[in-house]
Amino acid sequence: MEELIELLTDIDDSIDYENADGLVTDGLLDSLSLVEIVVAIKEKFGVKIPGSMIVPENFDSLERIEKLIEKCEKEG
Repeated sequence: MEELIELLTDIDDSIDYENADGLVTDGLLDSLSLVEIVVAIKEKFGVKIPGSMIVPENFDSLERIEKLIEKCEKEG
């Protein structure tokens, strides 16, 4: 999802999102970054991520963020 990579790079361009695993657990993203990502996802994709789903596991890699977006889209 190229658009997601662009969105994440706009937030922090020092991270290699395509190859990073452990974005949160390794400290590459902090809580402020997660808030920025959640807001940006809502603005760019129109997908609202419930607070209960804003946990480190859902944001630890590009693949996990993509799956989270897909899940939230389906649940509407």
